[in-house]
Amino acid sequence: MVSDEDWLRPAVKALSLLLPGEAKAFAVRDLTAAKAWLAEGLDPDGATVHA
Repeated sequence: MVSDEDWLRPAVKALSLLLPGEAKAFAVRDLTAAKAWLAEGLDPDGATVHA
């Protein structure tokens, strides 16, 4: 999740325990890092890589 709302990052962290997979919140200024984190879980064709 990318947002500049300060309350959202701790909420996503807490709620991520209830979600399958991983969830992480980033500030808008960290959009490039958010895209890189998301891309880490994809193969070159864009399919999800399951560990």
